Amino acid sequence: MRPSGLRSPAHIRRESTPPLADDAKRLKELERANSTLKRLLADAELEKAALKEIASETSEPGPPAGRPFTTS
Repeated sequence: MRPSGLRSPAHIRRESTPPLADDAKRLKELERANSTLKRLLADAELEKAALKEIASETSEPGPPAGRPFTTS
């Protein structure tokens, strides 16, 4: 038997943790934010790849950078 005034560790743990509904709500919010961030990253990577491809296509046929184009 415990002396009066002392609580069991399980009882203390129950008092210090938030209700599960709050945890589930927070988890859903984090999952939504994570999904949004993943979509934004995918869009940025796609745009970066497209710009890289455009840059490689336009830089090949022209004159070297820094030198004016002249016809002789």
